[in-house]
Amino acid sequence: MNRNPIIAIQQRPKIALAAIIVLVIAVIALIVALARTGAHPVAPSSALPNTTSTSATGTAATTGTAATTPSSAPASGGARSGQSTAAPASPSRTITVHLLSPASGAVWTIGGQNIIAWTAGAGVTGEIELINATTKTVTGVILSQTGMNQTSYTWDARSVSLLRYGGQFKDVVPGVYLIRIHFDGNNLGDITSGPVYITQ
Repeated sequence: MNRNPIIAIQQRPKIALAAIIVLVIAVIALIVALARTGAHPVAPSSALPNTTSTSATGTAATTGTAATTPSSAPASGGARSGQSTAAPASPSRTITVHLLSPASGAVWTIGGQNIIAWTAGAGVTGEIELINATTKTVTGVILSQTGMNQTSYTWDARSVSLLRYGGQFKDVVPGVYLIRIHFDGNNLGDITSGPVYITQ
């Protein structure tokens, strides 16, 4: 078989162009996949407000929703009966949550609009607790369950629950406290504020 070297050289740019096109398509597919999972770049801690509070970092598995078509029902979208139409699972992504409010040294008034805020939804539920700053013991539960995408809560500082899901409440006594958010999963630790002064 005779190969013409001139024809082989002329085909190299075509092969290189095809490789570039495949690479561009792969990058576009990756961007679309990240957009579908809601993955966002995490802001560096230097971009956050200057607070003395802590943060929590964990990982969350992001998966597609699964729907299996029962064998007695007609399949939709070309799926065979009994075959899963789930989107493929995406890799885990890191979640970092920083406490924005209260700032260390904040003064809250009982009956006021006192805002507890954090930077991102944790993807899991959690609870907000009032901690005695001196003894580091739990005084009570401010909010028994945060939403998975919740990022703030306004509290009047009047009372706390004695149990996370209990109906017994007690009045808050003026003093120095810490606000702690405990997350129920995603390997997130607790985030705790600096001292907060609650006054009448």
